[in-house]
Amino acid sequence: MLPAWAQTPGLPGIFGADNRLVLDSSRWPWSAIGRVNLATGGFCSGVLVTPRRVLTAAHCLYDKEVGRWIHPSDIHFLPGYDRGNYAAHGRAIDVTLSDYTPPADRPDAASLERDWAVILLAEPMPMPPIPLVAVSYDDLNAQNPRLVRAGYSQDRAHVLAGHDGCRLAGTSHHGGLLLHACDGTFGDSGSPLLAFVDGQPVVIAVTAAVVRTAEGEALGAAVPVSTILAAVPDLRVAALDR
Repeated sequence: MLPAWAQTPGLPGIFGADNRLVLDSSRWPWSAIGRVNLATGGFCSGVLVTPRRVLTAAHCLYDKEVGRWIHPSDIHFLPGYDRGNYAAHGRAIDVTLSDYTPPADRPDAASLERDWAVILLAEPMPMPPIPLVAVSYDDLNAQNPRLVRAGYSQDRAHVLAGHDGCRLAGTSHHGGLLLHACDGTFGDSGSPLLAFVDGQPVVIAVTAAVVRTAEGEALGAAVPVSTILAAVPDLRVAALDR
């Protein structure tokens, strides 16, 4: 890892000092995180959760300019991306979405709770996926695992960067979102929030947006894995014994 970058003033999703570090995308688990590139332009982040499936944010796959979902053939996953190099090239052939409806204006909590998508790739990727684990906010608080949010920020689009050792800050009103103070900004949508359980990384949520609480505090919002597994149960790879 390299030292954190200097903070960019006013960059949304950077909470206080900029704690993002450059990660070695050639090493697992970081090699299972990649850029979700769109042939229509732009990119988000995503994480390999089975050999052929990638978890990302739904809003990343919606083309606001024409008001339609991007066709799978225009979606490409580049795991282990680093400065133009990548470990593999995954071509999408299908996408599973919730009943997410792209908001015309700023999304509300109910919309963000459905802001996830699963991309099916044509071929398996060569690196191991990172398991999905459904775990509650209360259990996370009790266990206090190491947390890392890692993705491809728009201001550092060609390297994987993560906030290692960040903290949870609560849940949304109905518990449908995990709120956190893990640094990330544009481009990091769809990036995983990882917990290290007994030293092993698991995906516990997917990054959706930055929100403001009733008190005016800016926090990151992530869709918990429990929501996604309830809709796509065959994604289950591992679960904590509760």
